[in-house]
Amino acid sequence: MPEPSARLEEYAQCLQRLPVFAALQPEDLAALAAIAVVQEVPAGRRLWAQGSPGDRIVLVLGGHLQATRLDSQGREQAVARFGPGDAFGETSLLLGQPHDVTVTALSPVRLLVIPRPEFMALMGKRRSLARSLQPREDICRAVEAPSFPWLEPQETVVLVVRRHSWALWQRLILPFLLLAGLTVAAWYLDLAPVLLVVPPLLALVYAAWQWLEWHNDALVVTSQRLAHVEKRILVYERQEQAPLDKIQDVTVLRSGLAAALFGTGTITAETAGATGQIVFTWVPRPNDVKDVIFAQVERYRAMQRATRRQTIESELRRQLGLTNVDGGGQDPDAKPPVQPSGPVDGLAVNITRLMNSALPRLRQQQGETILWRKHWLVLLRALAWPTLAAAALALLPLLTHVRLSLPLAGGTAGLVLAWFWWQWENWRNDVYILTPDRIIDIKQVPLRLRSERREGNLLNIQNVTYVVPSFLAGLLKYGDVTIETAGQVGNFTFESVYMPANVQADIFRYVEANRGRQREAADAEQQQALADMLAAYERLRSEIGQKGRG
Repeated sequence: MPEPSARLEEYAQCLQRLPVFAALQPEDLAALAAIAVVQEVPAGRRLWAQGSPGDRIVLVLGGHLQATRLDSQGREQAVARFGPGDAFGETSLLLGQPHDVTVTALSPVRLLVIPRPEFMALMGKRRSLARSLQPREDICRAVEAPSFPWLEPQETVVLVVRRHSWALWQRLILPFLLLAGLTVAAWYLDLAPVLLVVPPLLALVYAAWQWLEWHNDALVVTSQRLAHVEKRILVYERQEQAPLDKIQDVTVLRSGLAAALFGTGTITAETAGATGQIVFTWVPRPNDVKDVIFAQVERYRAMQRATRRQTIESELRRQLGLTNVDGGGQDPDAKPPVQPSGPVDGLAVNITRLMNSALPRLRQQQGETILWRKHWLVLLRALAWPTLAAAALALLPLLTHVRLSLPLAGGTAGLVLAWFWWQWENWRNDVYILTPDRIIDIKQVPLRLRSERREGNLLNIQNVTYVVPSFLAGLLKYGDVTIETAGQVGNFTFESVYMPANVQADIFRYVEANRGRQREAADAEQQQALADMLAAYERLRSEIGQKGRG
């Protein structure tokens, strides 16, 4: 039943008192009030749990609530109390991020709730509403942060850091001084006008190239990982990534006069891998960046602990016959592989697809097992010499007077074909495999003369880096993917694989899924232990009661 107009006007006035909605026009406020829902919650009822999906903003009309947060060590702390006129959930409404706290009613409360799905649909219809919002500064930064194709659903960019501008200028000073000298010399010697124009144009091209290289080199902190993204257009591409829960330490090093003058430093994030470091130099305000990384690591670990505790509590409630006060969120669907963009990327993909129609597929998936082979260019390089040998054998009678006897020609042709087959089989037998719980690197010489198989558990993966080493590699979309592990098996390198960014994304997706299954197994074991404990408690209590009656 629709709310009376007087009640909607009252809701609009309440909403306008919130800073995020303070600048809305009356018609936008009325539309916002129309999608608001009044909710009454009894004392002791939990409104939502830490780590549950964020899907609403709440305005307290009456009563009191308390917010608590579980830290990564399992300690629960009270962080806020809410009363009439207070609001919370702005981040969940605008960004859809999971709740950072658990909110519980201390008394019977009456709430005005704006659900996120209805709010997003309303913003799509009323552009003036979206333009008039006044979010908090941290939300503005998150909204304005650049997006990356490797982000997972529910993953948000927290911070993007580029090197201090001095890192760019120190590359430009010497070339520009040289340019100024050449220009003055050309003018003084009264050389042709073209010599006065060409050097500045070359300098501008060089400066633009250096700026793009500086701009494409960034340290990215998200809600799930730390990444170092480095790209030189058409020349080189490299990306290091480490899950937040694998980061063990972050250090800041300040060295040199320039670092002291500009307040910069070098940040090193350590993982448990053999060479597990993500290093980023010339970081502005490095201590602040370090604090952000540690805050996200703490938040990520606290969320995982809160989710586990919520699972245990739900099982206890089931065993005791109590109603669950809220439900956990569902795991998001896996994100599809990163898609290429731009004409160069599209051309590279079309070329590779054309080659794949004649050659074995570079990526094959059967069920949950993914298999990669080295790029077909590796095969073509290996086949180049036997192909040349076959061509020379065929052209020899045409270009010279040499005539090979039939047995000799047949034997030579057989050797060339055997050589050709050997290179083909050698390429085909080198595979990289990703299963739901392991990574496997298989190198096998034809005829099984030598075979090597290395395996590593996905739980031991600390960080994954891919490198596109050259212009040709960028054009044909291949590169090397290095997986650093904490086990004795060492690191794995998937060499010359097609679409290395997709390979990296697949590995991270499988790692997260495997961790989720491990957490579920551990939770199930704890739940069973709790069930056994409760059953034993009931038997003992029944036994004590029987003795008392006796």
